[in-house]
Amino acid sequence: VAALENSRFVGTLARLDPRVPGLGRFIKYWASQRRINKRSEGTLSTYTLILQLFFFLQTRQPPVLPLVTSILVDPSLLSSGGASGDGSSGEVFKAVNAFISSPEMDEVSGELRPLPFLTERDAIQEAGRFPFAEENKESIGELLLGFFQLWGHEEFRGNEGSGQTVYVYDGSREVNDLGVVVMRCPLTGKNVNPFTTTVWRAIHAEFERAANLLQQGCSLEELCERAEELPAGCGVRGGTT
Repeated sequence: VAALENSRFVGTLARLDPRVPGLGRFIKYWASQRRINKRSEGTLSTYTLILQLFFFLQTRQPPVLPLVTSILVDPSLLSSGGASGDGSSGEVFKAVNAFISSPEMDEVSGELRPLPFLTERDAIQEAGRFPFAEENKESIGELLLGFFQLWGHEEFRGNEGSGQTVYVYDGSREVNDLGVVVMRCPLTGKNVNPFTTTVWRAIHAEFERAANLLQQGCSLEELCERAEELPAGCGVRGGTT
């Protein structure tokens, strides 16, 4: 059920701007060519790549996509608190499902519960949830360069055990002591793609490479040149792409 809700969430944001699907397809192709898009080998799942893209587009100036908190069906949920990740009274869990008490699926009818966020572009605009819609005029090429510059930046490398925890839920991020990027699902709050530090640094090096090549004016063919070997530390393990 969670996978279905995730798919519907991805589809919703992808429909909000015509540049998003093309960016997503190209980034996935690039990651596959560079051999960092296979979670069963310890690298990036496609969902992680898409969340990375969404976070970048949410935090662009002006933003291309809205925060998840901006498109909740019932914005009053934000003021009601929400459960913390461990059920304690500590920090509020940054995930949509923290505010929902109904079961994911009706056991009698088999129907999924209604999505807690608006799914239609017109409804989002009419409700005034994303006033920046269509203000960002950057080309796909400019956005692609910005994407690689963001994720290839040194603050995401994990130097000295200092990593980043990223929330598409509200467009925020926090320092962690894991030395890797922790990408939190905006619906469940789970870490969607755990990494070892060795693997994450190899992945980060690919984002750095891409940013540097694009800045030098390389061709997309060169950018997506097939990697001959898996990144350091990778190997087959349980999981899905």
